[in-house]
Amino acid sequence: MIDLTWVTGVVHGHLPGDQFNPWNGVTPDLGPFGTLTAWKVALGVVWAGAFIYSAFRGISAVVCLMRAHRNRYSEGWAQALEDLQKWAIGLVALVAMPGLWVAVALLGKGGAG
Repeated sequence: MIDLTWVTGVVHGHLPGDQFNPWNGVTPDLGPFGTLTAWKVALGVVWAGAFIYSAFRGISAVVCLMRAHRNRYSEGWAQALEDLQKWAIGLVALVAMPGLWVAVALLGKGGAG
């Protein structure tokens, strides 16, 4: 017979006996969403909006590049390639922002250790 006390304990939000709980002591506590402040929510909304804008610009740049290539426009090809390069640099910067945020926060607190 299978012992389902562990499963029912997890469903009801507690573990029976002295079971190991891998989530004890995890920081930051995100349940339910930890201590979100207005500026953190605003920063997240702006960051998400930047990703949406970046996706739109990336798709537009690829479409312009394909159109210029199909119609053999050398000026359009150069402009579309430049737009695509700007989009790629912007996307890399957006992806790197959280890492830079953590690095600056750690430096502000006196390092990682």
